[in-house]
Amino acid sequence: MKPLTITARIGKTGPAHKATISFAENLEELVDQFDENIVFQQAKAQIIVGLQGFMRSKATSEKNPITGDALQTEVEKWTPGARAPQGNRVEKLRDRLSKLSDEERAVLRAQLLEMSGQAAAVPQPGDGASQGGQAQPQQAGQAAPSDTRQTRRR
Repeated sequence: MKPLTITARIGKTGPAHKATISFAENLEELVDQFDENIVFQQAKAQIIVGLQGFMRSKATSEKNPITGDALQTEVEKWTPGARAPQGNRVEKLRDRLSKLSDEERAVLRAQLLEMSGQAAAVPQPGDGASQGGQAQPQQAGQAAPSDTRQTRRR
């Protein structure tokens, strides 16, 4: 057994309340502390919640939603606590950027330039700053952004 401090916050910004309990450090101690049936019921409840989340993510996937027999097959391969590889962050970002409008892209570009110290006027949505498809001149040493419009075509 080892002291464990638990914090419970009231709401997102409310006060935090703390208490310290003696808590098991392994399964055997956990069963001794709380009883085998309680440990089992708590584990079962958490496994079910995890499986429900997995099923929701598969059924609502933007790229490849699966249900029915295909979902059952995925559930049979599922392991509690194991997460599927989340993919390359750059690829995910590129995919999300490809879904932005030209206007949103112009606003984002200006914000990124501002963050990097290469201040540019940040166009506001609806001001027409990104209209016309004009290429922006590149500053020395700055890489040209790739044309993400090509990835929009399906």
